[in-house]
Order: sequence, then structure tokens, then C-alpha cells
Amino acid sequence: MGVSRLIRPAETTLYRHFVILLSRRDSIASSSWQCIPHFDIIVRIRTLRKECDIVWGNRIEFTFHVPLFFLLSGYFLSTKVSFLPFMKQKARQLLVPYYVTGVVLLIVATVVNHFVWPEIDALNNAKSMLGALLYGSGAPHSEPFAIRQIGLLWFLWALFFSTGFTRLALKTKYPLLTVCLIAAAGWASSKVTWLPLSIQPGAMASFFMYLGFLARKHGILDKKPPLALVVALILLWIASVYFGVAINIVACFLSHGLLSIATSIAASYLVVLACKVAEQRLRTVSRFLNFFGQTTLIVMCFHAISDFCFPNLMLYSWLEPFGFPHTAVSVLILVLNVLWPLLGVFVSLRVPLLRKLFSVRPISPLPERKSAA
Repeated sequence: MGVSRLIRPAETTLYRHFVILLSRRDSIASSSWQCIPHFDIIVRIRTLRKECDIVWGNRIEFTFHVPLFFLLSGYFLSTKVSFLPFMKQKARQLLVPYYVTGVVLLIVATVVNHFVWPEIDALNNAKSMLGALLYGSGAPHSEPFAIRQIGLLWFLWALFFSTGFTRLALKTKYPLLTVCLIAAAGWASSKVTWLPLSIQPGAMASFFMYLGFLARKHGILDKKPPLALVVALILLWIASVYFGVAINIVACFLSHGLLSIATSIAASYLVVLACKVAEQRLRTVSRFLNFFGQTTLIVMCFHAISDFCFPNLMLYSWLEPFGFPHTAVSVLILVLNVLWPLLGVFVSLRVPLLRKLFSVRPISPLPERKSAA
């Protein structure tokens, strides 16, 4: 179980911990813990509770999290630069980090597999990861052939294409109709075959990017929404979470068709409203988020490396024999996976080559609050 989890595509650390918990249940129950009455029932109840927590967390997350990123990207989309120079700039900002991070990921993962998991064929695994890097898919597929996912890095190609599609749509007479047709084409074609470089997720995402562009053009986020609208959106979100409404752009998946899209827009809008309230009332938190909001690309790239390369599961077998509780090791793994991207930000802001690679600009301070007047 542990070996397959390391070499399989990147997944969230929390999910990994859940899988290792399931894999360990039988071995735990067969040990001296069996002397505790009904221990197996207790383990099953605790496992079920953890599973429910993760399921509900995923239900909330998959109503909005990726569409929100594209909506915000559209909100800050610039149309001042002509199309070709603009796309060349985006290629440097997004695709250069994609390939540099991918090569680093490939090298580090091969070294980790060789020394930490000697039973793995590190060379074949490296070839598989190289294929994933070149194909640029964020989800595994079987058509037109077996495709391994590249993990978080898919977002960079999808953002590149969605930006290009949106800019092209803005040149047409009916941009909304154009992005709807592009998004529909991306969704429909994904049911037939899976194209490289996350072009289909990028096509789907262009719809959300255009909505973000419209939101800024018409000052939607600057207006105070009616209370009735906010309540209605909250009720829609709660109902959608309860009934499992989801959208997963990386796989061009809509669980409930247009309702999935409507829910993602509603939930994204509510999250933005909550952030505006936090900016006004929780300045310390806002400064923290403002800093990391401007270094998101660095955080994502370093997190992509840790997702593939950190021997998270090995820490259980290394530390638990010394008396470390399972929960303590899980917390340690979580801390390490948080500190690693933070270290990446710290180093990148101070190394000129990395600043250039990630197109890092000087961190803009959080705007001061407006006075009552």
C-alpha cells in the first residue's frame, strides 16, 4: 500500500492519511489490541467518522475551489497588451515554471524512489513521470491511451489556455456566447478522448474566467449585495453540498450539469464576500493572506514537488516504533508539508534566479482601511 501511494499521482496529504489508516486497521486489530472488548467495532466507528469528515470536506471543496481560481484570474485579466505579446508573457510566467518544476520533481522523485523505496523500479517510474510531464494532464485517463496525471502542475497549462481562449472571445461580437461554446466543446470532447496539456479543462475554465472579467468590468464585487440574495446563495450552497453537487474542472466533470456551474459561481461569490469581511475586520489574517496571495505560484510549484516526493508514509514506519502516536506523526507530516512551500517562498524571494523564474514582483502591502468619511 505504502509503495503504491508514493508513486501514484499526487493527492492531498489528508487523503493519504485516511488511506494509511484504512490499510493499518487489520494489522492493528490483529495485534495485542484485540484484548480490548469490541476493539474492532471501535476502529470501524472511528474510521467511518474520519471517512465522513473527509467526504463532507470534499463535498464543500468540490463545489467551488477550482472555479474560484479561474474567476479571480479573470477578474485581474488585462486587455491592454495585444494578444500575441500577451500570450508570450503568459507563456513565460506559467509554462517556464511548469517545466522547470516538473524537471526538479522528476529528479527528486527518482532519487527518493531509489533510496527510500528500493523495491521500486526508479527508472521506469521516472519514464512514467516524464510522460506525465509532457502530456500535462491533471487527471488519469485511459483514452487515447493510459495517461498518468502530473498533479498540481496541470493548473498552469489550463490557466494558459483559458487565458488565451478568453482573450480571443473578447475580440468577438458575442464574447459570452463564444466562451460558452468553447467551454461546451471542452466538456463534450473530454467524453470522447483526452487531449494533452489540459486544453479541455482550460476550455471549460474560460467560462469562469470571462465571468470574473465581467465582475470587474461592472464592479460586481464593489457593490453591497441584497441580504435576500446572500441568503438565497447560502441556501443553494448548503443544499448542493448536502446532495453532492460537484464540479471538477481538472477532469471536465459536472455531477449535476448546469446546477454544478451555478453552485460554483454562488459559492465562489460567497467566499469572496467572506474574504472582504476578513480584510476589513481581521487585518492580521488579511496581511498574511495578502502576502501568500502574491506568492501563490511559488507555493503551488513547491507543493507539487512535495506531493510527489515527500516520503510521508515512511514517517509512520520510522517514528511509530519509537513510541510516536499515529496522530502525532500525522500532525508532523502536515507541518512539514506546510513548511516546505513556505521555505520555497522564503528562498525564492531572495534568490534572483528564482525571482525571475517565478516572475516575482515586490510584495504590495495590504491597502489601508478607508476612513469612516
